[in-house]
Amino acid sequence: MQCSFDRSSMLTLVSAVPRMCSSQIRDMFYASITHSVHTIWLARTACHFSSEISTLHGAKAKIISYVALSGNLSSRKCFPIPIDSRLLNVFLVSPHHRNFVAIVTVTWKPPTLPYVKVNTYGSVIGDSAACGGIFRDCIDSFLGCFACKLYAQTIFETGLYDFVFAIEYALMHRCQYLWVERDS
Repeated sequence: MQCSFDRSSMLTLVSAVPRMCSSQIRDMFYASITHSVHTIWLARTACHFSSEISTLHGAKAKIISYVALSGNLSSRKCFPIPIDSRLLNVFLVSPHHRNFVAIVTVTWKPPTLPYVKVNTYGSVIGDSAACGGIFRDCIDSFLGCFACKLYAQTIFETGLYDFVFAIEYALMHRCQYLWVERDS
């Protein structure tokens, strides 16, 4: 890999890890930082305390082999996309692809006249929650949508919030007949 990093502190090295990458790639980045620092430290220590001289080629080969070992031992998963494949190939790491569940066709059924249909969805992950909804009429025309961050702790609470927000949105837009469907 032909990359350059700000090496002024360990924090800047760690912050160079891409935010949007698969977990196996993230493990490889952390392993490459750790093994690079460790290999440089060992080479410097060997120069100070013995007559052993390390070569740049030897240090690079050691780092690549350590990163390959760490990447192959990682239990994390990667995405089946070209950038992940290229990075894994550089370090001779076998990809650990995610197991995808069967693809299911989802169809949207329009409401009958005079109803407007709102499909809502709420989600809670840890201490973060959000909900949203999309409004369509009987001919599948987009009429509007909403989305918001919540301070809810359970999926039941998010369900209540998205139901209330859907009704409020419908009232604001003078919708008299509302068909609410909730996905979870």
